[in-house]
Amino acid sequence: MKKSKTCRCCGYELQGTAILSYQNMPAIAQLLPENIEDAIKQDVSLEIFECSSCHLIQLSNKYIVPYYRDVLRSSSVSEEMNIFRHKQFNKFTVDFNLKDSNYLEVGCGCGEYLSIMSQYIKNSVGLENRKESVDYCNSNSMKCIQGFIGEFPGLEKGSFNSFGMYNFLEHIPDPVDFLRRLKTYLSPNAIGLIEVPNFDIMHTDGVYSDFSSEHLSYFTTHTLSTCLKISGYNILEIKPVWYDHILSARVSIYPSLDKSIFEDKLKHNFNTFSSLIDEYSQEDVALWGAGHQSMALISHLKLRSKISFIVDSSPKKQGKFTPSSGIPILSPEALIKSKVRLLIINASSYAHEVASTVLKKYAFIENVYIVDNTSVIKVK
Repeated sequence: MKKSKTCRCCGYELQGTAILSYQNMPAIAQLLPENIEDAIKQDVSLEIFECSSCHLIQLSNKYIVPYYRDVLRSSSVSEEMNIFRHKQFNKFTVDFNLKDSNYLEVGCGCGEYLSIMSQYIKNSVGLENRKESVDYCNSNSMKCIQGFIGEFPGLEKGSFNSFGMYNFLEHIPDPVDFLRRLKTYLSPNAIGLIEVPNFDIMHTDGVYSDFSSEHLSYFTTHTLSTCLKISGYNILEIKPVWYDHILSARVSIYPSLDKSIFEDKLKHNFNTFSSLIDEYSQEDVALWGAGHQSMALISHLKLRSKISFIVDSSPKKQGKFTPSSGIPILSPEALIKSKVRLLIINASSYAHEVASTVLKKYAFIENVYIVDNTSVIKVK
């Protein structure tokens, strides 16, 4: 859990005092006390901050309800909500061809939504912390596992390729850590629905009564997007639903970097440069451009013993040597005195401009090539 007065999303220190402060507020909204003496004691002050970095609206960490791991819905799904969820879940399943996927609902409560999704994705599993809710689900033909993300929930890693979380993330003290831990149990191609109350409409209408001890984070479209991106999710869509009271995000797992493109290019260029340079002696070959790309190119392609010198028009680099390869850096005039027959220009976005100069001023050079990103192009 983050230290007090640090942003729940980006970790930035919350600056100054609370933007709003409400005294004598209900300390809980579920598991209500059964006698007046206990009820009167259950009050709390709510301090509401806005992060100056990511702009998430949030409560400070001074008080967190003891049942934040549990999903407690005090009423069953209304007929209208039932129709909405059927339509939504069916479209979600069809759009991403998820009928035969393994689906996980994180914080499923008593299966209010799990029972609906199970009609579209047969292999649907709920994860719920509260034992009574887990028992209820399992006794009503739903599959539910007791646990909480980040606290050994008993799930197989990488086993779910679809998932859902409905009005639960706002209760979590550290939503980014929670979402990152959730990824452990998702496959690389997983598709999910994540929903939270819509603070945009709460702010527009000034709904002060929606600030609650239970809701630690108040997400706008912008801050939900930020939270999901920081947590490593790719946002496919975020839109308000259910009379604009809910922000509904379709997400996928942000793919890891495909390193093969670098490996493939390096292998291809090694072969290209070898076939290009091997027919020349070292004194026949020069490279134009002493920038970081040229220095890296020399190291990657093992050109140290195949290039006589490097040309650069910057006086600050002339008369010096390239790190690691130790190749001398000379002024362009050195080309006139040299026996260079092959010049390779590696000058990034200036390569074509340099080539034009070379063709005019150093026309005696037999073969001129430019490196355009990683492509080698013959200009003479």
